[in-house]
Amino acid sequence: MVTFVTWMLREGQRPRRTDPTPRDYAPVSARAHLNAVIVGPRRRGVEVSKDDATAARTALDGLEVKLLQNRERRGRSMANAAHPRDYVKPEVRDREIQLLMRDHPFDEVMATRLFGAAITYLVTAIDKWGQGLEMCCGRLVDIAVHTFILDTRNYREWCAEHFDGKFLEHIPEIEFKYDGSVERTAQIIADNGFEVDWKLWERDYAKCGPCRPGENCH
Repeated sequence: MVTFVTWMLREGQRPRRTDPTPRDYAPVSARAHLNAVIVGPRRRGVEVSKDDATAARTALDGLEVKLLQNRERRGRSMANAAHPRDYVKPEVRDREIQLLMRDHPFDEVMATRLFGAAITYLVTAIDKWGQGLEMCCGRLVDIAVHTFILDTRNYREWCAEHFDGKFLEHIPEIEFKYDGSVERTAQIIADNGFEVDWKLWERDYAKCGPCRPGENCH
């Protein structure tokens, strides 16, 4: 019973690339839909026990709290897409940008764009964990992802903070895929509430990257 309402709550938090305004279903409207889901079968003679209804409402209440906490923690608002700087401590962000400039021919503007794209990718990989979406960033954005991963202490602490104490593994495949994974991943990131720097992703649409088949992410 709660599946449909869960979908509405999750979708209501996200702006689309084609529609940047989040729909944001209010909890009261979601609960009203749940009540309709409960009442509808009863009117058709299908038994829905009081215990089942109570369990569904409890599950919905828990999901509301989790979504509201996530939105508050990540700094998402009704008017604006999520921003990668909301997910990284300023001193860590500055350090990763400096590392990118040290090791690659990037100026500060480009390094900042790349690290921002890397964070939106990693956050979305965490948000989508367990769905087996085979997310894959392009080779350009992957430079910033690798720079962060190689700064092991900061990456480990960041994972612990944003992934419920777990570590987001990086397990690349040997062979590159050429199946549109990069373009699909960019759209998943956009659907997850981020403003995508499309130029950084579009340059690698035809190249794709080394995501292992069946993996949750990189």
